[in-house]
Amino acid sequence: MITKFFDCLNPNKLLFLAIFLSIISGIFYSLGFPSSFFPSSMLFSHLGVFLFFFIVAKTSDCLTVAKILILTLIFSMAHNFMGFYWIAYTLEIFGGLKFPWNNLLSTLFSFIVIPYYFLLAIIIFYRREITQKFSLRNNSFPLFLSSIAVILENYFPQQFPAHLGHTWMHLSPYLGLAPIGGAPLFSFVSYYLIFSLIDFCLTKNKKNILLPLLTFIVFLFLNISNPLDSAKWKNQNNRTLNVRMVQGNIGNFIKISAEGGLQTSISEVYKDFYELSLKNLPKKNDLIIWPETAYPKLLNSQNMKINESAIPETVRRVLINSKSSLLFGGYDFAKDDTSDLPEGFMTEYNSAFFVSYDEKMDRSELKNVYHKIKLIPFGEGLPFGPLNPFLGRIIENISFFAKGSDPQSFTTKKGFNFFTIICYETLFSSFIRNFVIQFPQTDFIVNITNDSWYGRTSEPFQHLFLAKWRPLEFQIPMLRMTNTGITSIIYPDGSESKRSQLFEKTFQDNTLSLPDRSEIGLTCFARFGHLVWPSLCLFLSLLNYFFRTKPSRNKS
Repeated sequence: MITKFFDCLNPNKLLFLAIFLSIISGIFYSLGFPSSFFPSSMLFSHLGVFLFFFIVAKTSDCLTVAKILILTLIFSMAHNFMGFYWIAYTLEIFGGLKFPWNNLLSTLFSFIVIPYYFLLAIIIFYRREITQKFSLRNNSFPLFLSSIAVILENYFPQQFPAHLGHTWMHLSPYLGLAPIGGAPLFSFVSYYLIFSLIDFCLTKNKKNILLPLLTFIVFLFLNISNPLDSAKWKNQNNRTLNVRMVQGNIGNFIKISAEGGLQTSISEVYKDFYELSLKNLPKKNDLIIWPETAYPKLLNSQNMKINESAIPETVRRVLINSKSSLLFGGYDFAKDDTSDLPEGFMTEYNSAFFVSYDEKMDRSELKNVYHKIKLIPFGEGLPFGPLNPFLGRIIENISFFAKGSDPQSFTTKKGFNFFTIICYETLFSSFIRNFVIQFPQTDFIVNITNDSWYGRTSEPFQHLFLAKWRPLEFQIPMLRMTNTGITSIIYPDGSESKRSQLFEKTFQDNTLSLPDRSEIGLTCFARFGHLVWPSLCLFLSLLNYFFRTKPSRNKS
């Protein structure tokens, strides 16, 4: 029915309809992720992808490559303005760009929000040529296209990876296959069904839709029938971690002025974190966590390792009074200013410092420090490569941080192992997998972040939503500590501890059970990464080969 409607339109009306539906499909895709002003569902994103690529496939005979690319840009812009509207807000608050320049720069993000869709649209445009060249038959092209989609989704450079498979998080804890294939497996199955439905709408071949439908139904059944369970991390045992998570709710004005050296703001930051860290602190507390860039002054980790007095006084006071360990975010010295570059260009690291109090030696010690490796675009730099030094002289407030190089692991006094990731590093499964492989005895993950720059927008909810995939994929709990919220412990089934809400000055005391990692081991996804979904693709290809429809022969 929908194909007949398209067939009745002349080229001008068809182009107008294609533009309109590209906008609608881009909006739908964004609503697969949390929104501040509209309910979200994985069905929205799946419908958006189906609708957009159906438009591309249906109009490719009437339109040019250039017009197909324009439709893709329109789809990306709709998704950008609906899902990432907070970028313009952030550029104003964080980068000092006022209207309309913040909106113009935010609009440019549409080119890179999901850049691989441009390539997918081109492949669909040339689907007949590709099918003939590679001798693809029956349901092979949707399978081929789904593979390309997942490869591009995970390996094409992106700034904010929000993939189709991520929207399945709405079904947690009924995601039993997440530790096996991770989010890429869910993306593959989704794309396979969507592209097969598009093929069915175009060819009306019912036989070609049977295998994709059966695959999706079986996949859904296996996930629902094997829900993830986090009981072992919630039921107290002999291996427990008592942790206090401090949400300071330091506003942007105080934060910036403190980092700029204003003593009244610095004193207020010190006072808030000191009091929240020690207020009614349980005697058995093992670890206190402050969020990303909680300490406002520049530190020098090399000096802190050899000289106790180089550890900030506020930090030492917390350690002495708590007899605990403290993980806090701050700035670490990288290099001196370089005259031919903008002031402060890559002279500091965004870092996580792990300090502990040695009761026997009666002294505070810096145990280790982690320098952030993946820097956030439009906040800690710009994604424009060689243009960054030039733009750094124009755009105020964006801190062009130096990039860290090595993963680091930390060990508590009780012998629990963890690693720390900072801010949106948690969005990259392959990046986190490198940590898990390098540190297989990891008991928990700490994600410190600061989402204050995004205000009361969708970003904090989207950030949390995407971060939840890491505990599921690796079956390791994540302690997510933020400055202004949302703070919580994410368990390996997608559930959470009590949340500290947005812009709430508070702390959480949690007891986390930590079973022996040797008994749990590495998940299939941790061991094999992106090899699971290609295995499924190969299996489906073999099924297509053995059960494909044989071409009929003309009777003489």
